[in-house]
This record gives sequence, structure tokens and C-alpha cells, in this order.
Amino acid sequence: MHFFINRGENQLMGDSTAENLVVIVGILGLLMVVQFLWTLIVQMKLTKLRKRYTQMMNETGVDGLERILLDIQERMDSQQDLLDFQQVDIKAINEGLRNVKGHIGIHRYNTFAEGSDMSFSVAIINELQDGIVFSGIQNRENMYVYAKPLQRGESTYVLTDEEKTAITLAVQQV
Repeated sequence: MHFFINRGENQLMGDSTAENLVVIVGILGLLMVVQFLWTLIVQMKLTKLRKRYTQMMNETGVDGLERILLDIQERMDSQQDLLDFQQVDIKAINEGLRNVKGHIGIHRYNTFAEGSDMSFSVAIINELQDGIVFSGIQNRENMYVYAKPLQRGESTYVLTDEEKTAITLAVQQV
């Protein structure tokens, strides 16, 4: 076996590799210079920012301004938590108030043609018109009282016109 080495081709390849190496080293050198300049610029900005921060902290006349600001932020966060908790409570209270039977309608009337308005119907309802209606009917010798449950302004028992009037008066207060 014989190996032939052509010195002319190797010389050409060597020159090309050396040129490529010079270009690569040149590019890397340029990148290093750019990186160095960038680092200098960032360092100058950081120094300027640090100087302004120190000046601001010294001019306030308050020791530990940063700690004070952090304390204020913590207090604001706790106040927000308290506000959120109170809003939940207020919502629950409002929901509970809707169920309170505090709207009252009273209708007095004369059941019989004789006498005065001694009979009555009283409706006690909440905003959803749930509650109860009482009716008291008086004649010469006795008085009879009836109670009927209400759901959404209606009852499972037949409502008289007077009871419906009492319910309407109570609804007007809602």
C-alpha cells in the first residue's frame, strides 16, 4: 500500500483553516468587547440607582423607612383580609334578613253588620312572602282566632278577602 501526500492540497487546506480560525477568534474578541461594554453600562446604571436610593433614604429623616413601608404594606394586606371577611358576614346577614318575618299588615273589619271593627286579620311575612296570617273574628259572645301558614303569599288553606288584604298591606312594606 502506498500513500500519496499531495503537499499542494494540504497547503491549501491549512491556509483555509488558519483563515477560518482568525475569523472565529476575531468574532469572539468582538463579542467579548461588546459584553464588556454592556457590563460597564449595567454597572454604571446600578451605581446610579444605588446612589439615588441611598440619597432618598438619607433625606427622609426617618430611620428604617424601608421597614416602615413594609409594615404599612402588611397592615394593608391584613385590612384587606378583614374587609373580605366582613363582606362575607354582611352578605350572610343580608341573606338572613330576607328570611326575617318583620313585615306586618293589619286589616280591621266588621264581620257582621252590627257593632264596630272588632274583627281583624294580621299578616306577618318576610321578603319572600313566607310567614303567617292570623284572623280574629268576633261576634257578640265569642272571639275565634285562626292562623294560616303562608309560602310565597299563598296558603294551603283558603284565604278570605280580609286575609288577602292584610297580606297585601304587609307586602307593601317589603
